[in-house]
Amino acid sequence: MILTPFFVLMVFRKLFKEENCIYIQSAGVWVSPKDCVWDGPSCLTIFHQLSTIYADQSTLFRKQLNIGNATIVHLTAEVREISLSTPVTRILDLFQELSKLLSKPLSDDEAKEVRDLSCLEIFPLDGGGGESAKGFDELTVGTPESEWYIADRIHLHKCFHGVISLLAFPTEVVVNVMPLITRLGLESRLLSRTAKGTRKFVNEKRKLDIELEFRSKVSFFKR
Repeated sequence: MILTPFFVLMVFRKLFKEENCIYIQSAGVWVSPKDCVWDGPSCLTIFHQLSTIYADQSTLFRKQLNIGNATIVHLTAEVREISLSTPVTRILDLFQELSKLLSKPLSDDEAKEVRDLSCLEIFPLDGGGGESAKGFDELTVGTPESEWYIADRIHLHKCFHGVISLLAFPTEVVVNVMPLITRLGLESRLLSRTAKGTRKFVNEKRKLDIELEFRSKVSFFKR
């Protein structure tokens, strides 16, 4: 059998695809191409960024093994791994990086990957219960049954912090995750919109007091 360059390349690709042939020295592990990206944001932890490890091997990894840069699929996979032990700073980084990729048209598969995130407990909330080491009090979903809001104005954060559950992101960076908020249909949770009316909240014990306080604050905004 004549070993043509094309045949050798196919065997080479098959080997790397089926076996863990890429060594990640910092972790002391061998991984496969599906566990890697060539380049991506620093908040990636599931996927290894080969450009920072094998910077001079771009031809091998990008052209021969077809390893590309981080995509929406990679970012959503990272977001799916968010847990109660994930620092809020990393959650924010992931949301911001994902938002950057949402400026372009999405394929049907990509749109579904993003849309499905709303059903996951990945949204960090600040209920006003005091400072937490991880930067938030709990994680929740983005579906209608979960009542929480987004303080997108500093004065609204000051008014409603500790009164209702707020997304635990600094007010000044909310604009950076607006593409994701919009894609998930969460714009109605923005206090700049919600504070124009009155809302009832799900905590039955505080329901009346909160609603009255909410009404008084709304009246203040209308002056």
